[in-house]
Amino acid sequence: MNAFDALNAAADHIEAHPDTYDFHQGMVRADPRSYACMLAHVGRIAGARPGMDHYTISLDILGVRPQQFYERIGNALPYRAKGAYTSYGNPADAKLTAAAMRKVATKYYGIPAGIKKIFARKRITTTA
Repeated sequence: MNAFDALNAAADHIEAHPDTYDFHQGMVRADPRSYACMLAHVGRIAGARPGMDHYTISLDILGVRPQQFYERIGNALPYRAKGAYTSYGNPADAKLTAAAMRKVATKYYGIPAGIKKIFARKRITTTA
């Protein structure tokens, strides 16, 4: 599973089950109803083994250190909610976090390979 799909699927899960979101639970768990942070949900959905930590998930699946991922999430949140992703047990914060995850997925991982090829080609101009 690619990063775009994993982030969006994890965001869907967090939004549908806000009670499972806990920023401080950074390891993949086998049970999808277990508490987990964003990266642990991403890892579980992408097929990471139970017990894998958030640092490894961030590097292996998203290609960035966790600090860079969290910075991206923080920048995707509205200013008034900058700390929302660090909470747990608050459905409103889980919803904001899920929205930020979707923004990050689109901004950093959302351009499909076929579209990238189109932009990589030389621009062809015609005269009328």
